[in-house]
Amino acid sequence: MRRPFLTESGPLRPLLERRIEQGSAVPEFALDMLERMSVPPAAAEARYKSVDPLTERERTVLRYLASTLSTAEIASDLYLSVNTVKTHQRSLYRKLGVASRREAVHRARLLQLR
Repeated sequence: MRRPFLTESGPLRPLLERRIEQGSAVPEFALDMLERMSVPPAAAEARYKSVDPLTERERTVLRYLASTLSTAEIASDLYLSVNTVKTHQRSLYRKLGVASRREAVHRARLLQLR
């Protein structure tokens, strides 16, 4: 949902600013987008490249996240508990700065972590 704002920031910035002035149901999102739009591309790229190193187990879980397997199925394949897999997922999300499996896989591909 953020990509259109960041790739086409020129024409969308005034629209977003007007939306904030008139009121928005999600002001945090709009303000975050405005802040990201004002960051130069090189600085944004550097921010994404500064990822904490992934452990070997996190890398393994990350490979599974790209599949259609459920968390329980991943846990079964790796001989781990579901809670342990979820812990690795949360750690991955935090390190990659994402909030979902899809975003984690996408960010890892961008950073060539896979």
